[in-house]
Amino acid sequence: MQYICLDIECTGLDLRSEQIIEIAAAKFDNDKIIDTWQSFIAHDKEIPENIQILTGITPDMTANAPTLESVKEGLIKFVADAPIIGHNINFDLNFLKANNVIFENLRVDTLPYSEMTLKSGSYSLEMLSKKFNQTYFPSHRALDDVLANIELFWTIQKTIQQLPSYNQAILETVLNPANPLENIILKSLTDSVNTNLTTPNYQLAQPIIIPAGQTHNQAEVKQLAKSYQNTLFVMDHNQFGDLDPSYEAYPISGQNSYISAENFLNNHQKGTNWILKAKIACKLDPDKATFLRNLNLRNQEYNETHLYCSDGYSYELKNNYQISYYDFFKMLKLGVLPNVNEVVILEQPYFIEEYIKSQETKLYTHKISDEVIQNQFQEFIEKNFEKGGYFRSDHLLEDPFLKHDQRLANMIKACLKQQNLNPNLAENKLISISISQNQAPMIKLLDHNLYLKSEDLYPHIPHKLSIFKPAISSDIILNHPKNIHNQSTEQISFILKQIKNIENSNGILIISSNLQQIKEIYCELHQSLDTDNYTLLAQNQSGSKSKILETMTNNQKPYILICTHHFLLKFQPKLNNLQIAIITKLPIGLPTHYYYNYLKNQDQNQFMNLTLPHTAYTIGNICQQLHYQNQINHIDLLDDRILSTSWGKTIAKHLPTYVQLQS
Repeated sequence: MQYICLDIECTGLDLRSEQIIEIAAAKFDNDKIIDTWQSFIAHDKEIPENIQILTGITPDMTANAPTLESVKEGLIKFVADAPIIGHNINFDLNFLKANNVIFENLRVDTLPYSEMTLKSGSYSLEMLSKKFNQTYFPSHRALDDVLANIELFWTIQKTIQQLPSYNQAILETVLNPANPLENIILKSLTDSVNTNLTTPNYQLAQPIIIPAGQTHNQAEVKQLAKSYQNTLFVMDHNQFGDLDPSYEAYPISGQNSYISAENFLNNHQKGTNWILKAKIACKLDPDKATFLRNLNLRNQEYNETHLYCSDGYSYELKNNYQISYYDFFKMLKLGVLPNVNEVVILEQPYFIEEYIKSQETKLYTHKISDEVIQNQFQEFIEKNFEKGGYFRSDHLLEDPFLKHDQRLANMIKACLKQQNLNPNLAENKLISISISQNQAPMIKLLDHNLYLKSEDLYPHIPHKLSIFKPAISSDIILNHPKNIHNQSTEQISFILKQIKNIENSNGILIISSNLQQIKEIYCELHQSLDTDNYTLLAQNQSGSKSKILETMTNNQKPYILICTHHFLLKFQPKLNNLQIAIITKLPIGLPTHYYYNYLKNQDQNQFMNLTLPHTAYTIGNICQQLHYQNQINHIDLLDDRILSTSWGKTIAKHLPTYVQLQS
């Protein structure tokens, strides 16, 4: 069978305001690439500097390019009536449609197919190609991306052929060959596909644990961990790795969180989402539960999981296990923690935020069988919220305990009752409603009186408890250089001067508070530096988060990483041989969670009492993380407001004792 793989490059992502600058397509079958088509496209809109850096497409390259209208007929003729394949192909075809190039062909998106069959930390084309491709790799040039996408499709077909016979049989049972998209999977079970493909090995990054007050290298830490028996290690899920070969990630196994083979095979005909069924069929294990979190599900795919899920709880605790903060607190709340000798908490940033999220009671409105309630709730949504995205209602936060909005109170109580929960739960809880384009509205209830300090939580953990924190062996100096003011030109000049000081195989970290400043710094450095001598990485500019993390792990050249403090603290990139760290802007703000909105509404002086202490807490976490991973104890802060304003001085007063501010 022949397919077309297609990709476009644009001046930006918004099809209403941006323009196409390149199109490429390739015709192929299960074994070879048959023909290719490529053209630059004339455009009126200037190519932004960051797009030029990302794609390598400059105005000179498109100066004499044909118009989209003039190449339209040739492209349509090349594509003909073949199925069109692409990674998130709807983006490309919808962009073309907005420019009056319309294809009614079958759309085949390799994103869900790869989520069904391949195991990866990221499902971007870039990272999947890096892990699985041997010949073609994407470069953000249209034809390169097309060829890489074709090889990825061949890998998916080969992986389906290599599934255990048990999973192949289930695929043949639950998929419908009359549906062309489902039939692609079924045909992959029997068709001859390109066999000159191998899968490279992939090693997970290993976590580092430092007990409080002590300093250990990684080997010593792993040896220390081996001394524990029947222990639950609670840690940031981004740091899961092989502390010890006998440790396994321990997911929460609560009601409706896992799928049994029996339930799935008995009920698959009730479901209409074939992608969900295919993802389950590829991962189902006859000997143990298949957890939803391991299925790479997207929003709309969750809507039918209740058809296949099992009630009750499942345990399979063998020796020592790792568990995420969220799962640990959720299980503690439900009273279903496993019987272990000891709980070891590796306290890192976002510990409290994960605790707050774990305390929410979530109501999925699509599970309500009462049509009257469904209709009433839909009317409420349409009246009070815009469609799309994530929204929080201000008037709900002003009236958090449903004292005045009786109609909403009755609907939420009815939802609780439908899901076998006590309807009185709604009377003393904060309420948040989240809406997305691909998922039914969700109601979240949260106790307004939560712990906000880790030490307040520990007495409620019914196990022997050890707490590990990164050790701070000396004072960390937060330095504000002289003659640096809160101006971008002065900050860029300082950064360039510091870059000249980094030695071979060393790195520099630049932490910004927002993505716009990251873009500005990235473009400026790209112009000013010989990027052949450096690995220049910038959040949202130089590739996906996964690409940045992978590059940091394997990088050989001096690197320059530009990111937000959220990226640094959440993903903890491997900053090997870091020499210089710079904070360009104070990380002013509170976590983006409705509980903090409620706290702000309750405090007339919330900026002084909540925002500034939390900003100091964030700075402390940044300093601790850099010291913990790289023994950095000198960090430049370029934001002079910490010295020149009264509220900046308040931040300085709240800094942890191990952080010393100097100018």
